[in-house]
Amino acid sequence: MFKYFLAGLLSVCGAAAYADCGVDSAKITFVYQYYDGSIFVNFDKATTCSCAIPARMAFNTADPGYDYIKSMVLYAYASGKSVTANSNIAGCPIHGNTAKLNFFGVYPN
Repeated sequence: MFKYFLAGLLSVCGAAAYADCGVDSAKITFVYQYYDGSIFVNFDKATTCSCAIPARMAFNTADPGYDYIKSMVLYAYASGKSVTANSNIAGCPIHGNTAKLNFFGVYPN
C-alpha cells in the first residue's frame, strides 16, 4: 500500500520513478580505470539498462562509500565468481553511455 502511495506522491510532485536495471549471474570479463577516475566493469552478458554500451557498468573512484564495491569487483574478477550488479540511477550518466553501478554482490560458488 505504501508503494502505491509513494508512486502517487511522486507523480503528483512531478518526479519520475525509475526502476532498477542491471545484470544477474554474470562474470566480469574486464575491469579498467579511465583517466577521469571512472572504473568500468564489463560483463559476459548485457545488462537490462538501456545504455549504448549494454554489457558494462561503472562508478567513480571519488564516489563516497564505494570501497566495498571496488574490492568486491576486483575479488570477483580475479576469482571468476558470478556477480549481481544493479543501478537505481536514471539514464546512463557515466560518459553518457554507461549505467552507474551502485549495488554489487558476489555469489559464493
